[in-house]
Formats: sequence, C-alpha cells, structure tokens
Amino acid sequence: MPMIGMARGAYEHFVDGLKNQTARYTGSRVAEYTTVQLKVAEAGVLIDTAYLLCREVWSQAQALVAAGDRPDLETRARWRRDGSHAARCAVQAVDLIHTVSGTTADRLDNPLQRHFRDLHSAVHQIQLVWDINAPEFGRVAVGLPPANPGL
Repeated sequence: MPMIGMARGAYEHFVDGLKNQTARYTGSRVAEYTTVQLKVAEAGVLIDTAYLLCREVWSQAQALVAAGDRPDLETRARWRRDGSHAARCAVQAVDLIHTVSGTTADRLDNPLQRHFRDLHSAVHQIQLVWDINAPEFGRVAVGLPPANPGL
C-alpha cells in the first residue's frame, strides 16, 4: 500500500532530522524530550502495524490464488476493513509526527508537508474510508447482507 511507504518516508525524514535538531528558544536537543521520544515510538508502531496487517492480507490473497480459490464474502469484507485500518494507522502516524514537528512541518520545502497532504488525500479513496468499510464488515460478520453490492 503506497500510504505505508508515505508514512514510513515521513517517519524516516522526521527521525533523521531529530538527530541534529535543537529547540529555537532553549537550544536543547529536541531528541532528548520524552514527549518527542513517545511520538517516535507511537508513530513507528502504527506504521509497523499497518505494514503487518497488509502483509497478512497479501499473504492470504496469494495463498487463495495459489490454491485456485476465491475469497468468500466475509474474507473480502475483512480485507477491506483491514486495509482501511492500515490506512488510518498510516495517517495517525504522520499526524503524530506533524503535530510534534511544529510550524516547520508546513514549509513547502519540507517533505513532511507533502507526506501529510498526500496521505490525507489518499485516505479519502472509497476503499480506504474506515466509516464505509468497517460497518460493511460488521454487517457481514453478524449475518446481514452487504450494503455494497460490489463487495
């Protein structure tokens, strides 16, 4: 999923920048702030979660294809749910990084603003919208027919 790559790129840019960044007013190293360390950890685990979730879906899909099978309705609904959740994790990770980056994150010469903007655009693609795909999974899981005939 390209969104995971965008989130990972934003994360790597942010972490690399922290190595030499000092706070403008105090001169202290930003990397030494516990709050920043917490955001690095949280963003990292969100990106890893998104990747692992997608990797599991890809693995299941490859196994089905190799066996000559097709996914059933509940599996398709779960894959949509999982993809939507992975997208949410990627966006949350970049939101955390963006929040702790301060105003420099919005400068046009900062790659972080591009990752932030692109991720927030991408998550609006219908197959990634949590508020559409999560209830659809819920319907199927409890035995109701899907509201989306294309599922």
